[in-house]
Amino acid sequence: MALAVVDASDPVWQVVVFLLGGGAALMSHGAKAGARALVNTSPEPVSNAVVSTGEDIATGGLLFLAFANPVAALIIASVMLILCIFLVYKGFRLWRQMVSGGS
Repeated sequence: MALAVVDASDPVWQVVVFLLGGGAALMSHGAKAGARALVNTSPEPVSNAVVSTGEDIATGGLLFLAFANPVAALIIASVMLILCIFLVYKGFRLWRQMVSGGS
């Protein structure tokens, strides 16, 4: 079985990788900003500290996992991406329902 090698100097592959990486970064930062906006509306400070600590632990753990086991990190990142897309879809439907007056 032949192994395909991607030429990093090919401009087409550079654009593809740039768009995929940028899209993934946009989704993850959007999800984090949305979650942070929801958490910051709570009046008590405990949830803010818990969420911030959880974010730091998850980031460090996933970074370590990416170095130790890239396949597992890819699977987890893919599941998280699918979850983000699902939540954005559900949020858009909820927003559209609220704007239309609930009918």
